[in-house]
Amino acid sequence: MHTVSVQFIYIFSQLLLLLAFFLPLKAIIVLSSGGIPSYFPEFLKAYAQDTVVIWLSLSSLVAFAAHLTFELVATKITAAGARLLIIRTKKIVLFDNQDFIAVNAYSKFTRGLSELLFFLISVAILCAIYPLIFSLVSTSIIVFYTFTCLAYNTSSKARSALTTHHQAILNSISGFVFLVVFFGIIGDFLYFHPPSAFMAIISLLLIRQALQRLVGFSTKLILLRSQHSRVSALFFHNQPLLLENTQKSDKIHALFSPEQRERWIPQVLSPLFKTAFTVEGVKNFQLGHPDIYCYEVDCHSENTVKTYIIKLFDESRTYPAAQESALIAQFKDLPCPPLRETGKLQNVTYHIFEWSKECKMTGREYNQGTLTLLGDLMKLTPPKSLLNKYERSKSYLESRLNSEMLESLKLYAVTAEDQKNIEQLAGSLGSIKLNLSKLPRQLIVLDLNTDSLLKKETGELSVIHWGNWLLEPAGTYWPLTAHSKLLECTQEAQGIRSDAQSLSSDGTILASYMFSFERHIIRRDYQAALNLIPDILKHTQNLDEKIM
Repeated sequence: MHTVSVQFIYIFSQLLLLLAFFLPLKAIIVLSSGGIPSYFPEFLKAYAQDTVVIWLSLSSLVAFAAHLTFELVATKITAAGARLLIIRTKKIVLFDNQDFIAVNAYSKFTRGLSELLFFLISVAILCAIYPLIFSLVSTSIIVFYTFTCLAYNTSSKARSALTTHHQAILNSISGFVFLVVFFGIIGDFLYFHPPSAFMAIISLLLIRQALQRLVGFSTKLILLRSQHSRVSALFFHNQPLLLENTQKSDKIHALFSPEQRERWIPQVLSPLFKTAFTVEGVKNFQLGHPDIYCYEVDCHSENTVKTYIIKLFDESRTYPAAQESALIAQFKDLPCPPLRETGKLQNVTYHIFEWSKECKMTGREYNQGTLTLLGDLMKLTPPKSLLNKYERSKSYLESRLNSEMLESLKLYAVTAEDQKNIEQLAGSLGSIKLNLSKLPRQLIVLDLNTDSLLKKETGELSVIHWGNWLLEPAGTYWPLTAHSKLLECTQEAQGIRSDAQSLSSDGTILASYMFSFERHIIRRDYQAALNLIPDILKHTQNLDEKIM
């Protein structure tokens, strides 16, 4: 019942919109003709020209207002219909924002159906009043549909373009069909026996609206098709929610077959050898990051055996690939295997590292290794060029701290002590930001795991994946339970770094607290954030006293 009601309302709304566009043209015709044209209804000829123009203009405004009113009514009915359908399916909540997605999908369905009906009715009217336009539109649509289907099914580039830019392509096709109709009408008036000019104008307006509605229907159909799994699960009793495959490209999977590996692995390794070489063995190397695949490759050349790690980045992972290559290229002292080669293989980015058979760590050894790595990174001074690029691209911790962060915290705080602490923190925020800004910057790797943190035979650590990193004040990202280790590393860094004059124990600990505080606020873990405020105020006071 809701769907049928919406169809009538939408179609009537489109007729009102067409009328709102048509009446101003009639008003202009009356103004330019010097009187009431002969083909106007008899009852209008009894009025003065100015009166008719005013009536036509006001009628256009009324028609457009009525169009908006009916659109609003249709939206209300659509929302009610979507909720009723969900209730009738008697299913549990399937995903977040379920009601919003359901209303949106049902709205697209009903509106798209009404747009299709409007197009069909318009074409049927044109077939009766102006057969030439009907023939031109039908022929053009058939030709473009055939051409589009052939391109989609025969060319991967065309398929990608049609999928990505379908809205622009549909609009372009609609515009071209309208031009075909326009030139057809011009030719008809010049060389054949056309209907009246009034009928031609009506037909031109109608076909323009009809083509726009057809584009709207096609766009909504494409969008609904892209959400078919969720929509079907919402509205159909016997359709459960199926997890959709989020893989965007199969190009990288085509490289995994043994035949393909035998071809492309020697190809990408060849620039690393000046003489002939052979691939002795290939193993999978687990990295633990989605859509990034690694191979351990043993190569033999002139009595020398070398091992390489080849990382393949899916097309959806261009960001970590670019982050890694940019960092390694500028940060010469980075604790990582040597990056020997980068490039693209069928639009798949690859990085080649020379590997010394470093070992992976697990359990307690890995936990200790992460702290050791943080300490090692604190001792490194980031290159000035890298700092300049980073400052132009991202914000530091002190720049992200602001008073707005404390507003939601005030609402959560219940006790007078918590409210007092928040007020003190707000008053100290300027000092906190100043102290953090004075700290030297430290490199931080965010996506470290047991597969990417390696240990050499000498005990030195090495990281094989740098796809997500930050430059922050020294001490940032340190666990709050490891401040004793942080103090040791701070003292060691003070004797190594050239910019260590502004490095202090209270400063690095404050950076650790503020990074955790920011993370708790973002996650809306307000109680955890409140618990940190006394320690934040303590170390801020210590820093302020040293300055004084």
